[in-house]
Amino acid sequence: MKTKYIEYNTNRTALIKETLTLLDLYVKYEDWKRVGKDVYELNVLMKNSKAMQDKIYSIIKKRYIGSESEFSITPFIKIANSKLPIEIKSQCMYFEFGSKDPLVLDIASGVLFERYKNGYNSVSKEHIEEFLKKQEKEHSELKSWAVTTRARFIRHYLSTIKEFGTLKGSLIKEFNKPYLPVESFLYMLHSISEKTNNNREILTAIEWHLFLMDADDVKVSLRDAGKQGYLSFEEKGNTVSINLQHKSLEEFTNAIIRT
Repeated sequence: MKTKYIEYNTNRTALIKETLTLLDLYVKYEDWKRVGKDVYELNVLMKNSKAMQDKIYSIIKKRYIGSESEFSITPFIKIANSKLPIEIKSQCMYFEFGSKDPLVLDIASGVLFERYKNGYNSVSKEHIEEFLKKQEKEHSELKSWAVTTRARFIRHYLSTIKEFGTLKGSLIKEFNKPYLPVESFLYMLHSISEKTNNNREILTAIEWHLFLMDADDVKVSLRDAGKQGYLSFEEKGNTVSINLQHKSLEEFTNAIIRT
């Protein structure tokens, strides 16, 4: 059964600065509800409207925290609270957000990546609207979305992806294929490899489409990471070998935040 599409998760765009602020407090207090106290009493988000505070606090929880009853520092939260460059933090943030939201991931793959792969240099709201219409066959919940809901979702989606750096421009949203530093690439690679032990599937994983990457792009990044000693990569015919230096995403994350 397909996971239902929801509109709420892209509301209020990327929230990069706000996410880093609240995750820093989350690690400090080890209590998400305590973070909420600072949101409302100290206005750490610097928003004058309580409705806006509510929305941002709720969205960040949904994207990166999950259960508020149990304190848990995920590899991403460690990255977010590290001294790594903001570029790496925001790329890992987009990966976490995009790879876990079926609608965001499907649009990235079925619209953005497809258009980029086929030589187009931009995407419009009409392309996403057309995609949503086609998806109604497998996602009947889309039929209940009001016209205003769809328009709001598409507007927020495009703004979100622009803030995360994969699109650029105001009126026309042009593709802006990002460069992934080795730390960002390896974070994603370890995350994907924990879902499958099939190396061919790792090369072609849909998650790479978030960054407009195809299998050839992944191979280039694998070779670059191999030169730096993070892994060994070999491809002979139909056989693909990827051996990672670190055994898990957790181990890799712990290693890079210490360097």
